[in-house]
Amino acid sequence: MMDSTVSNFHTFIHQISNTMKTAVIFLASLCWLGANATIWRINSNPQVNANFTGINEAVAHWTVNNGDTLYLENGSYFPASTITKTLTIIGPGFFLLENDSTYANPLPALIQSLNLSCSGSKITGVKMIGNVSVNGNNNIIERCALGGTDNGSQVYGLIIRQCYVAGNISSGSFMSTTINNNIVTGMISLTATNSSHNIYNNVIYYNNGNTSYALTAINSSVINNIIIREPVLPDPNQNRTEYCISFGSGGNANSSFARNLMSQSPNALFPQNLYNQAKENIFKLSGSTDENWQLKSGSPAIGYGSNGDDCGAFGGPMYYVLSGLPWLLPRIIEADIPSGGNGNMIPVHIVAKTQEE
Repeated sequence: MMDSTVSNFHTFIHQISNTMKTAVIFLASLCWLGANATIWRINSNPQVNANFTGINEAVAHWTVNNGDTLYLENGSYFPASTITKTLTIIGPGFFLLENDSTYANPLPALIQSLNLSCSGSKITGVKMIGNVSVNGNNNIIERCALGGTDNGSQVYGLIIRQCYVAGNISSGSFMSTTINNNIVTGMISLTATNSSHNIYNNVIYYNNGNTSYALTAINSSVINNIIIREPVLPDPNQNRTEYCISFGSGGNANSSFARNLMSQSPNALFPQNLYNQAKENIFKLSGSTDENWQLKSGSPAIGYGSNGDDCGAFGGPMYYVLSGLPWLLPRIIEADIPSGGNGNMIPVHIVAKTQEE
């Protein structure tokens, strides 16, 4: 990790009670957000002195306006939530118990499922147990863990980047998307007529006994990905022997497909790719859930991408960050707050880091 320690300090906080200790830790996490919009603390524990205990409660409140930020605190759980305003929603990340140097409190903020019935919102550092339903334009899902995506209407300008997707990015109504630097343990299927997509620097690992492709996209640019389809299945009509990629009916002529690594046998239509690749030769396959997908020493994906970049989620200028730690967000990695003090003084020791990547 490229984190840099920005504060390692001892201080005394005067006239503070035990009920304010959570706020002490929270203060360091707000330094970066600025003063242009209102910042709201959301914590599902009613004993914590936060602004709201639920996302839906905050979104519905008259004081929360377009452009505001909702900060979801460690250890919170929220049921199915709907966003109808243009907001920035920030959580602490995910897999926090698995990766080093995350938080003194390594519990994520969990949302059961999320409905983005808004436009122009950004969600980062949040763990969604279920799917994100996207029903608005120009939304960004960044550095999140989610179960997959769905939607019920045409969507333009969706960005999904640096996420861990434990399911499918699938829609017949996504009209334009940018999907980059994700780890997807499912399939990507984008089949809307007249749609176009940019799909680059992803790991797509689809292990399923059905006959669905790991990647289906028409009119798309597909570059620097690693696409592994297991198990290899024969087509009942003997038209193909693997289910790795498809550009849909008539989609090949309008698609750019190069500098990818795939587990399938060579396709003469797309010579600028590496075929017959096994995941054991590409990835570390050890460590935390997302660290598994880092490139191993000697991997054929190293430097194979366009501009000499590595292929996969950890390559390129906007590479995947372990645990989805939000960019520029200070976080407390050590906190020593005793239960009592001397009179009105409590000695507090805090070590914080800023996420610089």
